[in-house]
Amino acid sequence: MGITIDILLSELKYNYSIHLRNNKNVKFEWVRLFHIKDTCHRTESLQVCLLSEALEFPPKIGFYYLCLRDRIADSKETEESLAGMIIINENISLFELFNHAQEVFIKFSNWTSQMQESLVKNKGIQDLIDLSEPILKNDISVLDSSFKLIAHTKSVKCDDPIISELLHLGYHPEKMIEKLQKFRHIAHYKQSEEILIDNTFNISKYVALEKAFNYDNNFSTQVVMLCCQQEFSKSLLDLFEMLIYYVKVYFDRQYPNKDIYSLYASLIHDLIENGKLLKKESIIERAKYVNIPYKSSFNVFKIAFHDSENIPLDRIMQEVSERLITSKIIIYKQSIVAVNIYNETQNDTKNLCHEKISKLEDILNRHGAYCGISGFFRYLIQLQTAYKQADTAIVLGNKILETSSVFTPIKEIDPVIFSFEDLYVYYILDHCTEENTDMLEMDNCFMALSDLEHYDQNHNTDYMKILFTYLNHERSATQTAKQLYMHRNNVIYHINRIKELIGINLDDPEQKLKLLLAFKLIQFKSIKDTNRVKFDPHISKLLPAFSQ
Repeated sequence: MGITIDILLSELKYNYSIHLRNNKNVKFEWVRLFHIKDTCHRTESLQVCLLSEALEFPPKIGFYYLCLRDRIADSKETEESLAGMIIINENISLFELFNHAQEVFIKFSNWTSQMQESLVKNKGIQDLIDLSEPILKNDISVLDSSFKLIAHTKSVKCDDPIISELLHLGYHPEKMIEKLQKFRHIAHYKQSEEILIDNTFNISKYVALEKAFNYDNNFSTQVVMLCCQQEFSKSLLDLFEMLIYYVKVYFDRQYPNKDIYSLYASLIHDLIENGKLLKKESIIERAKYVNIPYKSSFNVFKIAFHDSENIPLDRIMQEVSERLITSKIIIYKQSIVAVNIYNETQNDTKNLCHEKISKLEDILNRHGAYCGISGFFRYLIQLQTAYKQADTAIVLGNKILETSSVFTPIKEIDPVIFSFEDLYVYYILDHCTEENTDMLEMDNCFMALSDLEHYDQNHNTDYMKILFTYLNHERSATQTAKQLYMHRNNVIYHINRIKELIGINLDDPEQKLKLLLAFKLIQFKSIKDTNRVKFDPHISKLLPAFSQ
């Protein structure tokens, strides 16, 4: 790993002047006494010598010297001649300086050797933290992706309330997660490979060093050090980086963990990506191994987020899993996918689906999420199509909610829960209107409704709304009157007037179907044409067909 100049100087605690090129904080594997006749000058070693000796040796890029001042400064000491030197201005002997520097290297060499041995013997993450506690001397916490505590310093005292609560509960509570989201720490965990130095004191009363580890583009674990006993410094940051190096080796070895989750997650991922390319026999074999039936009654929930980069996905996945105990839950492309399995003998799968989704409503509202629901399917090989349905439902449902219909709100669409079954007609219309809008608009039912809409505008009537409600209630004047808070006789009068205006037989099933489709088409045109539609940038990426 190597010891940095900052670590060395912090440990030596001598007065010094430093003349390194570009202020580089270089690393060294060892320290050795320099001799001018020695032809072996290893660049990974820091040469210890008198300043007068170092000045005799021409400066060379890649060579560095820890020099004891033994001469009065004069014109020979230029920035060029002193390049690569750290000059110690103390009344000590050269051997005392060398011995002290060597002790520093031995101390940290032993630490790194112990961490290497810990990894070889697979002693675990807590052992790495135990070995680092006397070196870093600060509070260190290791948390998994759900912010559950998995390792912690045992003897360091820290009076930060965050640590007290973390140790008491064993995990960060919801209010702490909200604070991390507010200041976008979770987004940083997912986006950055660097160590975060948080000196804003928004989260903790101490400066915090945080390093997150991501696997398969998902936030996995994090290490947090609060500088509660030893103040933040460059040398402390360097030491933390040394610990992080070995922690990363540990986590890299542990991931992916070949448990049952990884196996069924791999299967679902493959089905979503390549469902139609996989062989039926292979799917059956893999599904059997992870206790998923190949044939049953299934559907898919896809949970997508307004701000997916700043969402603790694993924590939410764990919460969803606790609510949907019979479903298979995975993280897929910054969203959560649930494959729901219903027993084939269960007839009322729609009610069971409704029960499942009702368990998620508070999670969706709390995290600013949408849930798309696919139709039901019977074979695992159809999962790819079901995922596309759930994905499409989110995007199309959001678009429809952004526009208000000229005749009625879409009562069947929940603001955060979208069923592909409810949006089926709009999906068809989207594909039909790509190139053939004019052909659809020339239909007599569409033109009749356009005329009726203009009549409403010119005569201050509500015939569009009355007709739509009437058709949706199976041409029942009583139900229409109840829905619109009108007298039944008034409904009958207005319907007769509408029939005269549009000249269409409302008793003809085919004409009724065409009129309802025309209503949907009018609304869908307003969705596609209006400039008022605004889409969340994350949601709009979910389905290119509706984003273009």
